[in-house]
Amino acid sequence: MLDAASQRAIQAVVAPVLYPHRAALRVTRHDSLHVTLHFFGALTASRVDRCRALLTAALAGDSAVPLVFGAVGAFPTVTQPRALFVSVMPSPELDALHARLREVVAQVAPETIEARPFQPHVTIARVRRGAEPRLPEGLLGLEVGATAVLTRVSLVETVTDVEGSHYVEREAWPLAAPRIERTK
Repeated sequence: MLDAASQRAIQAVVAPVLYPHRAALRVTRHDSLHVTLHFFGALTASRVDRCRALLTAALAGDSAVPLVFGAVGAFPTVTQPRALFVSVMPSPELDALHARLREVVAQVAPETIEARPFQPHVTIARVRRGAEPRLPEGLLGLEVGATAVLTRVSLVETVTDVEGSHYVEREAWPLAAPRIERTK
């Protein structure tokens, strides 16, 4: 999950445009905002246990990753959106973290590895079933313009209850403070 300050920064920019369209959009709760690094799909308990063990080994000694939030976009396309997101700008550190996590996914849930290129993002809303998939005016391309530091990797589960679906952090692995190179 993102830290509270990052969640508030994203929400402050997108909420005024999203909330008037709640009849057509399921807006992600601010406390559930997170960067999607990989999607596992539904996992059995034994696969979750294996995932935990592999993530512990894969993330040991990893450093925190700087994040730069970009513009609002839509999946799969802007003309037929099903999900709205804030992009996270690629970086060598984020790409390296993604590659290590991809190795875990390949061992735990290889069927979920996507062929398309990695596109780091924060999902901010989903189009409700039956709603016309039209983007709110002024949302597409809206720049969040915030930065953050990813200080932990979380295993997140989508939970559906009477209030709808939301994300729950099941476990987290801390990332160490970034290493600072000293020059003489």
